[in-house]
Amino acid sequence: MYYRFSSGDINSFRQLARKGVCKVKRNKKAKDILLGTVCAIFGIGLIIHGLQILLNQAALRENGLETTAVVTERTYGGPRGSSRIFVQYTIDGVEHRNQLHILVAGTYVGEEISIYYCPDNPNNIIPADRGRTSNNRRAVLLFIMGALTVFIGMAMFIEPPGRRNNRKEKHRKETDKLSGRRKNAKKRVVCPIPVILKMIQDTVDSGTGICELVILFENEKHEVGVSSDYECSRGFFDSIFFLDEQKFDTFEKFKSEAVLRGRLFSHRTDEVEVIEADRGLTKFPWNTVLEKYVVD
Repeated sequence: MYYRFSSGDINSFRQLARKGVCKVKRNKKAKDILLGTVCAIFGIGLIIHGLQILLNQAALRENGLETTAVVTERTYGGPRGSSRIFVQYTIDGVEHRNQLHILVAGTYVGEEISIYYCPDNPNNIIPADRGRTSNNRRAVLLFIMGALTVFIGMAMFIEPPGRRNNRKEKHRKETDKLSGRRKNAKKRVVCPIPVILKMIQDTVDSGTGICELVILFENEKHEVGVSSDYECSRGFFDSIFFLDEQKFDTFEKFKSEAVLRGRLFSHRTDEVEVIEADRGLTKFPWNTVLEKYVVD
C-alpha cells in the first residue's frame, strides 16, 4: 500500500504529508483484489459442488442398488418457487424418508417409484426412471452461479483505464498545486555526467529516495536517475536505478552496466543539458548542485 512520488525535494514530501496526499489510506485496489479473490474462490466452490452432484448421480446409476419407494409428499411452488418430492422406503428393515433432489414428472402422493440408493449411505438416493426425470436443475444452477461469480471476481482484478488515468491526473494536479510548478521557467543547466552520478549518489546517501532527471545528450533526450516507492510508515524502499529502459536494483550495478551510446555511463565525462528534474514537480533547478551549472 504505497504511492509513487516524483519529487527529489524531501521537504515536498513533508508538505504532502501535511496536506494528506501521502496519508496512509486503505488501498481501494487492494480491496478489489481481496473481494475478487473471495468471489473467484466461492464461484469455483459452487462449480465443484455442482460437478460432485453429477458425479454422485453417475456413480449411483452405475453402482447403486435399486429399490421401491413411496411418494409421501409432493409440494408445488414453495418459498423459493420450486417443487419438492419426499419418498419413504425400507432398507434392511429400516425405514427412511428423504427428499428427491431430481424431480420425477407426473408423480403423486402414494405412488410407488423406483430409486437407486448407495449401499454405504441409504439416504443418498436418485430416481431410477430417467425417462420421467427432469434435468438436474440444482447442478445446472450451481454451474451458472459459479461461473458468474468467478467472472465477477476476475473482473475486480482489472482496474478500468478511466479510473487509473483519473487517479493519476488527480494526484498530479494536487502535487502541482502544492509545489507551485512553473511551466514557463527558462533556465538552462549544463553539467558533466559525473555531476549526475554524484546527485544520484547523494540521493542514496541521504535516503531521499528519488532523483529523476531528463538530460539532452547529442540532441537526444534520455531519462536517468533513481526512483523509489514511498510509504509513510517505512519511508523510501525498492529503489530502481535507470537509464532510459535500462533498470538496475543497486547503484553499483547501474555504474557497472548502464550504457549510453555504446559506452558505460559512469565512464563518460561529457557535458549534458539537464532539461527537467523530477518531472518539473519542484522549482527548477531544485538541487543546489544544479544551480551551480545554470548557464543562462
